[in-house]
Amino acid sequence: MTYAFSLYRLGRSAEALATIQELPADQLRHPHAAVYAALLLADASQIDAAKDYVAAADDEIYPEEKVVLDEAKAKIARVSASSVASSFHQFLSNRVQCPQLRHVESLNSDPF
Repeated sequence: MTYAFSLYRLGRSAEALATIQELPADQLRHPHAAVYAALLLADASQIDAAKDYVAAADDEIYPEEKVVLDEAKAKIARVSASSVASSFHQFLSNRVQCPQLRHVESLNSDPF
């Protein structure tokens, strides 16, 4: 896990992710390892998996690991918010492309 985290900090995220994917799942579930797995997965936009590892990290992690866990949680929040915004933008784009909806919306719009 230390090697994967070092790769990540050097900007070699793809290699870091590949490294942790080779590790046994039970090793990654260890609270101290789960912190780093959560960060690497969040960085790779694998949000559901990252959330699982956040949950596996417990209160008995070291203070420096708490910083890493907070970084992972922030990445998860950013990617989740970005995904919601993207979905909403797609929804709005689809509405504009649908003439039937534009007609219905014009009937419901407030003229004032």
